[in-house]
Amino acid sequence: MLCTEGTSGPNIYGEDPKAPIYEIQTSNKSNIAPNNGNYYVSTTGINIPNNHQTVHISGLSGVYAGQTFSTTQNITFGRDPQKSNVIFAIEQPGISSVHCTVSVETNGIYLTDSGSTFDTFLVNGTKLAANQKVKMKNKDIFYLSSELNKFEIRID
Repeated sequence: MLCTEGTSGPNIYGEDPKAPIYEIQTSNKSNIAPNNGNYYVSTTGINIPNNHQTVHISGLSGVYAGQTFSTTQNITFGRDPQKSNVIFAIEQPGISSVHCTVSVETNGIYLTDSGSTFDTFLVNGTKLAANQKVKMKNKDIFYLSSELNKFEIRID
């Protein structure tokens, strides 16, 4: 999957028509909300950092396996489409409504657990405490709840 920045709107989230949106290009769109045949990751209220680093988050397992999100903005994972950008189905086991966020900041890329019920982990099994912010490096891997929802971070 590839996220392509564009402008259109208002989109399915009722966002400002001038706000950047990201079109999802993937063959598996079953878990992403449609809007007239287009698919978007919501970006409401997300600030673009001064350094414009690009982060690529690739699904290694689970419903997003083989798909990649590319952005210069923060991305929140969860089941609540009003609060999350990468949206899991409401019946997805182990995923909280707002599970975790990958934030793009001027001094690096960070992963923060949002106080999720089933936790966020680094690939070595280290559990992030609620609201703990961990600096990520290129090719770092994390997962939500279990290794069934694994992602890799790549940084340009």
